[in-house]
Amino acid sequence: MKIRRYGPKASGWAELDMASGVQPMVWTEVTGFDTSQAQELGPQLGIELELLQHAARADASFVTTDSDALLQLATRTARLIGTQIQYSSLLIVITAKGVTTVESGDSGIGASVRREWVDGDGPEKPGPWAVLAQLLDSFAESYLPLVESAEDQVLAMEEQLFEALLPDEQISVLFRLRRQLILLQRVLGPVSKVVARLRQMNPRLAGAESPDFRGAQDGLHRIESRVEGLWQVVTSVAEMSNLMEQQRQGSASRKLAAWASIVAVPTALSGIFGMNFIRMPGTDVEYGYLGVLAVMVVACAALFVRFKKIGWL
Repeated sequence: MKIRRYGPKASGWAELDMASGVQPMVWTEVTGFDTSQAQELGPQLGIELELLQHAARADASFVTTDSDALLQLATRTARLIGTQIQYSSLLIVITAKGVTTVESGDSGIGASVRREWVDGDGPEKPGPWAVLAQLLDSFAESYLPLVESAEDQVLAMEEQLFEALLPDEQISVLFRLRRQLILLQRVLGPVSKVVARLRQMNPRLAGAESPDFRGAQDGLHRIESRVEGLWQVVTSVAEMSNLMEQQRQGSASRKLAAWASIVAVPTALSGIFGMNFIRMPGTDVEYGYLGVLAVMVVACAALFVRFKKIGWL
C-alpha cells in the first residue's frame, strides 16, 4: 500500500511530507489498498471502517454515513493488461479539508492529475471539488483504451467472418467480450448518474471554486455510446456467425439428402432384381440386364441434374 499527499507549497503544488504534521492538505491518494488494512488505514485517514469495506464492493453510488464527508463515491477503475481487463475498487471521499482517494490497485487515473499539479499546469486554487472533477475526467479517459481494444478485436472478427467461419477460440473470445461489455455498462452507468447529479449540485458546491463536471460527463457519455454501439456489433457478429453455421449445416444436410436420393435408385433396382426368385418378369429378356443398367444411369443422371439446378449439389 502506498500513501501520497499533495497540496500547496511556495513554489506551486507538490507532494507533501506525510510525517510533517498538520498541513493544508488537498488530496490524499492511497493505492494498493487491501481490505485487511482497513483497521490501520481508517484512523490514519479519518475514514470510517464501514466506508472502506463498502469500497471493496465497488458499487458506484453516493454513500451516506455519520461522518463529516461532503460526498463519498465508490466505483471501479480498470486497466488493460494484455487482452484482459483488471478491475480495482476506488473510493473517493470529499471533506471540507480535501479529497481522499483509496484504490485497491493502481489504475493510473491520478497520474495525469498529479503531473498537472506538480508541473504547475493545474488550477491556481484547486479545492476538493476541482480535484474531483479532474479525477472523474481521468476516470472517463481510462476506459478509452479498453473500448478501443475491444473494437479492434470485434472488427477483426467481423472481417474474418466474411472469409470463413469463426473458430471455437474466436467464439470464446467473442463471448468474453460480451461479458466485459456488461461489466463496463454496470460500472459506467451509475458513475454517469453520479456525475449528472454533481452537475445539478454544482451551483451549491464550493462557491468560488465553480468546478465543472461537464468534461467528465461528456467523456462518460462518449464511452457509454461507444460501448452501446460495440455491444450491438458484438451481438450482430454472434448472430451472423450463428446464421452462417446454420447455413453451412443446412447446405451439408441438403447435399447428403441429394446424394442419398441418387444412390437410392440403383439400390432399389438392384434389390428388386437381385432377389432369388425363379419366376421374375424380365429376367429372361435378352437385353434385360443392360436395360436395367440404362435405367439406373438415366435416373441417377436426371436426379443429379435436378439437384444441381436447385443448388443442392
